[in-house]
Amino acid sequence: MTIEIRPMTEEEKKEHLLEIPQFIIDLANEPDVKIKPIKTNTIKDHVFTPVKRKRKRTDVHLEIKESISNFINENKVKKVAFIKAITELNTHTTHWIVKRTIRKLFKQRFIAIDKTYKTKPFVIKGHYWRAI
Repeated sequence: MTIEIRPMTEEEKKEHLLEIPQFIIDLANEPDVKIKPIKTNTIKDHVFTPVKRKRKRTDVHLEIKESISNFINENKVKKVAFIKAITELNTHTTHWIVKRTIRKLFKQRFIAIDKTYKTKPFVIKGHYWRAI
């Protein structure tokens, strides 16, 4: 592939606002210059998959709170068994998220440990519990 460069005529100079710089002309005249072909990506090279949307964080926490509410209404268990049961109920989320929400609910007194019987410390709805 050879490029022939000729000087511009006066009419062409008037038509074009930009002139070719001298170093580009010198590069084009060198015989050792190899022009690499440009690689083009086609659509066939890529596999398009639909984007999976992440679940909103509040939805996960609401589901955990609902399962906690239903579990407390139905069962009387101690704290360790309660945490284990709730993590098994919510398999779609990690156990760290479940434990963190349970810890926050204990701290905010939404759920509490029943102190009426010393030998039976069951998990109950706390002082600030309200319908979800």
